[in-house]
Amino acid sequence: MRHVLLLVVLFNMLFGNNTFDKFNEVKLKTILKASHKSAILNIDFYKNEKLLTLSQDGMMKIWDIKEQEMLKSVYMGKDLKEVVFSKDGTKIYALNTSNLNIYNSSTYKLQNTIKVSSGYCLDMEITSENEVIIVSYYYLQKYNLKTGKLIYSVESDSSSKKNITLSSNQKYIAVSARKIVKVYRAKSGEFISKLPKFRSIKKIDFIGNKNI
Repeated sequence: MRHVLLLVVLFNMLFGNNTFDKFNEVKLKTILKASHKSAILNIDFYKNEKLLTLSQDGMMKIWDIKEQEMLKSVYMGKDLKEVVFSKDGTKIYALNTSNLNIYNSSTYKLQNTIKVSSGYCLDMEITSENEVIIVSYYYLQKYNLKTGKLIYSVESDSSSKKNITLSSNQKYIAVSARKIVKVYRAKSGEFISKLPKFRSIKKIDFIGNKNI
């Protein structure tokens, strides 16, 4: 079974031509450059309405895309790895090195915290089934977002330089660890295959589902 993934530089993925075509004259580069005192860790869109930006100093800012105005600036804490909107936009998920914190996206108040048993979290993907898949230094784990229950935990290559990506049909999860990429079944955590070693990996993504 062949696994085809596209390796892209993070900058190009976030600020490529396709993104700007969708929002026409929205000057995202100008907004982001002027909005944070520290480097940007990640950004996330909710539909075509809001933009979330997170910086290394723990500040999260919410933007109105059409008006190009900041709606809210909130300190989210230390050691953050990623912050994203829920699929319906009602929640904000904030991953730090040991917990996944769930906030109300209207009030920005903490609603729940999932303690990640493996510790030192690095990246996450939210599924449409109200679950989260988290990669840590040693493990790939899935949790139920409502109950916080651990669904599965599988060992993965040890590395502090990891990221994961979920296929568009949500059947597969790919994990990169420095020069290695492994593919697992997202539902069960079952290991499927390992790609040949790369010289270096910055970011991974799936190209559709036809060759997976």
